[in-house]
Amino acid sequence: MADVLADVVRDWQALPDPVIAIEHDREILMLDDGLVKVARERTRAARLPHNVAREHFEGHILNTLTDMVAERIGTDPFDGTNLLDPSDITQIRDELAENPEVWAAIDQLWPRLTPQRLVADFLADPVGYLPDEDAAAIRRPVTRGWTVADVPLLDEAAELLGVDERLARARAERERETQVAYAQGVLDVSYASRTYEFDDKDEEDSEVLSAHDIIDAERFAERQEEDDHRSAAERAAADRTWAFGHIIVDEAQELSPMAWRLLMRRSPTRSMTLVGDPAQTAEAAGVGSWQKILEPYVQDRWEHARLGVNYRTPAEIMELAAAVVRAQNPGFEPPSSVRSTGVRPWVRATDDLPGAVAEAVKELTPAEGRLAVIAPRHLHRRLAARLDGVTAGAEPDLTRTVVLLDPRQSKGLEFDSVLVVEPGLYGTSDLYVALTRATQRLGVLHTGRLPKALADTAVPGIVKT
Repeated sequence: MADVLADVVRDWQALPDPVIAIEHDREILMLDDGLVKVARERTRAARLPHNVAREHFEGHILNTLTDMVAERIGTDPFDGTNLLDPSDITQIRDELAENPEVWAAIDQLWPRLTPQRLVADFLADPVGYLPDEDAAAIRRPVTRGWTVADVPLLDEAAELLGVDERLARARAERERETQVAYAQGVLDVSYASRTYEFDDKDEEDSEVLSAHDIIDAERFAERQEEDDHRSAAERAAADRTWAFGHIIVDEAQELSPMAWRLLMRRSPTRSMTLVGDPAQTAEAAGVGSWQKILEPYVQDRWEHARLGVNYRTPAEIMELAAAVVRAQNPGFEPPSSVRSTGVRPWVRATDDLPGAVAEAVKELTPAEGRLAVIAPRHLHRRLAARLDGVTAGAEPDLTRTVVLLDPRQSKGLEFDSVLVVEPGLYGTSDLYVALTRATQRLGVLHTGRLPKALADTAVPGIVKT
């Protein structure tokens, strides 16, 4: 995807189709694709981010147009030499730089871009950059709002585009001028409102100093500048390019290759602690191999420590969850549970799902502790209508006794009891996550077909009714 976004940026660096006509000093200057292509290639050769490189492109175009004008008005008709001196050439260039049509042409050929505009336009029409199936999967208008998955794309775009420091300096200068003008106004008011109250002429002739006499507007403005009292965390949150000494990543298996690029840019020393379980990978672009993810950045300079002990999930439940993963990955080795509850998980078929869920919740709800009902999102409204006191939604209250979640929402959480609903509608990783949220008891309800591991009554620990 990084290469794709780089291609998108290059496509914004356009050529005339077929020419751009610029009116200047009652003459028409023609920028054709050959001239612009030379300027574009010279600019690209500098290997600068798009917005930073624009200054170079502007210079090439202005030089090209200057040469056109100089040749047109300065060529000696007798011997073909140019009669203009360097000051004449400079004047021509300055006049071109004040021509709005010149800047309109430059904006058309090498526009200033923001990461938001670049990514939004790409997502709206990715055809031609990706295979048709992939393009259809990501195509959408960003009027729906940005998503978490868009963040690495926006960060990559920001790297490719860069920041034109001339604009930042111009903004800073305008702000500075505004502050100085305000300070001057304060001093003027102070000077105009001064009073003289003297008992005699001698005192009137004595020297009286006011603010106007001891400080000017620029120094006064400097004194009003506020110190930055933000914490390091607040400053880091406001600075996209902030680098960290060490980064800890939880649920690292969910990060896409583009997200890893983002993180590596934030860690110049490559000092990281990554915590994750590939068996719980839910995102399509998540980790398939730690080696594949890390080698491009650190080669073999990383250490893999496998956590072999499971303190949360009882052995009875872990055997069932491991069987689910082994159905897809026979070599999967789960962590060993350190305890057994003596309570086996159960699997039940039903024709009345809402009613069965309500009954199972009564059965599984502990005297003390919490219960999670984990079900596909499209079933939540039907199930919530039958469950008294349940909390659900995008941000459910996890302090409540009974909470209704989808598999992705349950990731990283734990509950005393868990009821998994319609497991046949889950992917392997989502089902593994759902089954391993319980610390005591687990039940499974279904109306449709079960995954193979759950349908196999020979799997240890299942009571199927």
